[in-house]
Amino acid sequence: MTAAPARHHDGQSGAAAGPPGAGPPAEGLAGGRWSRYGWTLGAIWLIYLAPAVTRLWHDPDLVRRFAGLATLAAFGTVYLIAFGLSRRLRARGWLRGPSGGLSPPARVVVTGAAGILAALGYLTLGQDATGLFIYVAVMAVFLFSSRVGWTVVAVILVWSLAIPSIVPGWQPSPSTTFQIFVAAVAVWGVAQLIQRNGQLAAAREEIARLVRAEERSRFARDLHDILGHSLTVVTIKAELAQRLLDTDPDRARAELR
Repeated sequence: MTAAPARHHDGQSGAAAGPPGAGPPAEGLAGGRWSRYGWTLGAIWLIYLAPAVTRLWHDPDLVRRFAGLATLAAFGTVYLIAFGLSRRLRARGWLRGPSGGLSPPARVVVTGAAGILAALGYLTLGQDATGLFIYVAVMAVFLFSSRVGWTVVAVILVWSLAIPSIVPGWQPSPSTTFQIFVAAVAVWGVAQLIQRNGQLAAAREEIARLVRAEERSRFARDLHDILGHSLTVVTIKAELAQRLLDTDPDRARAELR
């Protein structure tokens, strides 16, 4: 599952993102096409950076053009790193939650780096760079717990509403704020689904472990009963043979055999 991309409808160029880890489950497919080409499911969302790239490419200011393109390239790289690491670790069987198996410092680094690069985008893209925070929002809800992720999203929502009021000449864009919120909700739903699937897989593994333990216990009980019966027979035969040694040696030998 992937979140439907949000788009700008107010004339601003920007981007919308799917979760850095959404797509078909990787479990069981690590050695197949998903392992080799699964990264494309994250890369495809970067197509919504195309309007910003086009605008920068035709910018007559060479410094702004190449600085902006470099910022977008770095932003896309961070996004793909977050997606690739979470997908790879999930394919190795990490999954009990949506974090992609990344350590807390790694999550902070990749999400923080994406936020900083999105903020730097204001220097070359102007207000249009607010669209980059859609990617940051979905990374936050996908890589962190619900409480932390939604705290980050709340900060981004306030930021998207406040920044046009601070910078002269910028106009408020409620549609962009709404797109950030909708994308975060959609990806949060995907993250919850992944987490529930992970919990279900863990429950299945626990049930299978208990079944194996019960089977071993049953086998041990049966073996104990069989050995106990055999040893009892041996003991009785030995006692009988001992009693017959003096009175009936032939029968004693037969019992011993």
